[in-house]
Order: sequence, then C-alpha cells, then structure tokens
Amino acid sequence: MSVVGIFRRRRPIIDPVFADPADLPDLPPVTRVAPFPDLPLLTGITSLPDLPVPRLRTRPQPDTTRTKENTMGNITQILDDLLTVEGATAVALVDSTSGMVLGQKGAGLDLDIAAAGNTEVIRAKLATIKALGLRDTIDDILITLTTQYHVIRPLADNPTVFLYLVLDRSRANLAMGRYKVAASDNLLVI
Repeated sequence: MSVVGIFRRRRPIIDPVFADPADLPDLPPVTRVAPFPDLPLLTGITSLPDLPVPRLRTRPQPDTTRTKENTMGNITQILDDLLTVEGATAVALVDSTSGMVLGQKGAGLDLDIAAAGNTEVIRAKLATIKALGLRDTIDDILITLTTQYHVIRPLADNPTVFLYLVLDRSRANLAMGRYKVAASDNLLVI
C-alpha cells in the first residue's frame, strides 16, 4: 500500500452544514438564557464613564498638618537618628539656595563652613547636569577623604535642601550611612 493510499477515504463524508434539512431530526426551539439572571442585560452602551486613573505612590506622604514645633522636632529626631550610624561624627540639614544650616548635630568640624562649601558642590553638579542636557537628578554625592566620608543627598521633595553626613572612615559603615540618609529623606518634613 502506498502512502497516498493510507490517506484516502473510502466512504464519502457528509458535512452537516450542507446536508438536506429534511434529513435532520426535529430539535426543540432555542431559547436564550442570560448567564446571570439577577443582573439586567446591558444594551445600548456607547461609551464607558470616565474613571479616575489610579496613581502609584512612590514614597510615603509626609504629614500635611505641619507646625513649627513638629517640623523642628522631626528634623531634630532625624539628625539624632543619623548620628547613630556607626562612625558618624556630624550631620546637617542645609539650604543650598543660601548655604545656611537649617539643623545640625555632632562635632569634629565647623558645619557652617562645610555647608557653604558643599552648597557650591551641589550647584556645580546641577549646572553640569544642565549643561550636558541630562534629564536626571542627583541621588547622592560621595566625597572620599583620607580620614572621612562625606555623603550629600538633596531631598527628593525639595532638591534645594540637602542632608550632609560626615563619617569617620576608619570606623564607618558607608553602606549603612548612605541607606540611612536615603531613608531619612523619605521621612523628613520641611
């Protein structure tokens, strides 16, 4: 037997679509049943109503009931928390438009002079980003000295204000310092 012979059919196939209707058995009439009888059928809908588009929240929203007392308390609490990082010697919150310190904790260097100098670092980096045509922001800036690390982080909600953390290089956990500064950025209310 050839391969062609295997696929030949000996009996004709009757397609029910083209069969003679007189040969088909009598069937009961078809009735439509709604899939959910308790719900009315939707007819005549031409458009959907405008629904609000859900937005993803990328960071926790700060308390909007701010007073001078709870704002300063929040700043003090966060600066105290940053000083608990192993090797932290000083921390400050700085306004880069004026170079003035908004809050400071710790010792070891003159934070007023450091704030003014690091304000110039922030301004220079922002000018460079703008000159290069980058559409980007500064996450943080790390300055490594022989005996210290300096972490500078502009706040995400207010980039003109930055956190400044000084770490003793011989005892510091740099990764934890950067992590704590980033976490403090999310919690800070100004």
